[in-house]
Amino acid sequence: MASKKASRAKKPALRRAHPAKSHPQRSQLEQNMEHFGKEMEGLGDRISKHVEEKHRAHESWWHRTFGIVGPLISAVLGTLMLALLIGVMNLVNLPMGIGFVSQISSFLYANLGWFFLISLFFSYASYFSRYYRRAYRPFSPLVAATGVAIMFWLLANAIDIANFSINSSVLANVVLAMGRLIPVVFGVSVFVGYIILVAKISMESPNYGKISMEKHGSHVSARAREKDGIKRLYRSGKDRILGGVCGGIGEYFQIDPIIIRLLFVILAFAWGFGILLYIIAWIIIPRNPEHKWDR
Repeated sequence: MASKKASRAKKPALRRAHPAKSHPQRSQLEQNMEHFGKEMEGLGDRISKHVEEKHRAHESWWHRTFGIVGPLISAVLGTLMLALLIGVMNLVNLPMGIGFVSQISSFLYANLGWFFLISLFFSYASYFSRYYRRAYRPFSPLVAATGVAIMFWLLANAIDIANFSINSSVLANVVLAMGRLIPVVFGVSVFVGYIILVAKISMESPNYGKISMEKHGSHVSARAREKDGIKRLYRSGKDRILGGVCGGIGEYFQIDPIIIRLLFVILAFAWGFGILLYIIAWIIIPRNPEHKWDR
């Protein structure tokens, strides 16, 4: 009887000891996995920095060696590589006869000249942005808008190629609509790009705003300019033709509102997008509380 009681007394002690031994093993495994993840993340960061440094060194060497002819050479080489890729795709697909691959190669071959011009354009844009930053800066929104429009065009063609096997009328209509919207996408991207550029310039040169305000005779009160430490955008009641949107944007960025009005007029010819954008801004942007709104 005494031996049975002693064995019963030992069993709970063994059960309590088992979790205590296994718990440190699980926590150690979790710590090891956490350390492994951090080390792999650090390794990836080091590799990406190394590749980026090598790319910059190669790019600077390329520009120093070939000068202004370098972008032309890189565009030619890139186009030749693309033509070689098209030839390899057609050669591999010759015995298989996959229609999807044939559509991709046909699209690339038909637009080979456009791809050369695109590569040439962005190669020279990269060159001038590196060596002529001040002269390039006014044209940077146009370059960025061109890139956005090209990506939109490539997306439309990718949907069209994917629709080759699906043969959906809905996707076909989507492709047609996207093709018509490319000028709108370009115009909106240009508009937004120049708004951002003007905002950057105004923040970089604080005296520019004071000179511009004195020149145009416009005065914006401290309450309208800043509220709770945040610069607020209002519609202008002093300089307005319709809703005061352009005047308010001009006061916010401290530039001539005529420039904003010209941009809206240009966008109005792009499928009426400027009119829609103006109406949305009219609804969203509040009135300036310091101005009179008698009409």
